[in-house]
Parts: sequence; structure tokens; C-alpha cells
Amino acid sequence: MTQLFQDVRKDLSVKPNWMDDAVFKEMKENWDSPQFKLKSEQNKKNRDANAGASVHTDGCIPHRIIWKRLKEATGKDPSFSEFYFRTRQKEKEKSWVNEKAKTAYNNFEKKKEELFASQSASVDGETNSTSELSQLSDMDIRVLSVGGKKKGRVVGLSSLGRSVKVPKQTTSYV
Repeated sequence: MTQLFQDVRKDLSVKPNWMDDAVFKEMKENWDSPQFKLKSEQNKKNRDANAGASVHTDGCIPHRIIWKRLKEATGKDPSFSEFYFRTRQKEKEKSWVNEKAKTAYNNFEKKKEELFASQSASVDGETNSTSELSQLSDMDIRVLSVGGKKKGRVVGLSSLGRSVKVPKQTTSYV
């Protein structure tokens, strides 16, 4: 509905066929008013001030619902990468929603590389026991890359982060 009104407001010279004449006239007067323009400008400034915020592409849909939909579509739990790409990349352009999202993903990839490098070093050093590291999932690595949970949540995972267990961070992870 919001998108419909935004489309109408872009070109006020054309009344949409689904809108009554009286309603269109009243809406047009409201959109042309100084009060509306002032409020609109203030809202734009507020949105711009949030440029560094963690932005995702699914509006008000909770992350747990997105996770569930991805799981239903593929028949298995999505990897962290699949989930993060789905929620932080613009679908058409395949570009990141902002620099913060790109940096967070790069930090995750860097942490993953560090962990696997330290794991392969211990294997080369003839440590044959199964390390805790080999059992880490992408989600565990994400938790480690952001420094664990804060106030019961994992940064960047919203409501999904509540159910994530925080792996023990030992010196073998660093």
C-alpha cells in the first residue's frame, strides 16, 4: 500500500484509476501542503542519519521468518552466507545495502580463514584429535567474528541471534 501511494505521489498530474476523484484531490492537497513537505524533509534527514545502521532488505519481516522460508525452500538450514546475502544484498543489483554490511561479511570471511588456517596448522603439527574448531558452523564463526552476544543477541542477526549458542572462545580460535 505504501508503495502505491509513493508511486502516485511521484506524478500528481495523473490520477490512478483505483482512486476516487475526491480522495485524489484531498491527497494531492495534503501532499502539496507546507506541513507535509516539512515533515517529509525531516523524515528524509532522519533516514539519512541512519546510514551506518544495520540495514536489511526485508523491511519488518523478522529474521527467524526469513530463515524459516529459506529452510523451506531448500529443505535444509541455510548457511550463514546464504542468509546474510539474502538479507543484506539488493536482489537485482547484487550489491550490499551499505558499507557496514559489506565490512561485516568481510570480517566474517577473514575470521573463517583464520580459524581454518589455525586448524590446518594443528593438523600439520600431527594433532589427530577432533578439534572443537572443525565442529564450528558458519553461525558459530559469525558469533566469534562480532565478539559474541551482546544483551542476549548476536549483532546483525536480530531475533534469530537469540537461539544461537555462543561457542567457547579458547586460545585455539585465535
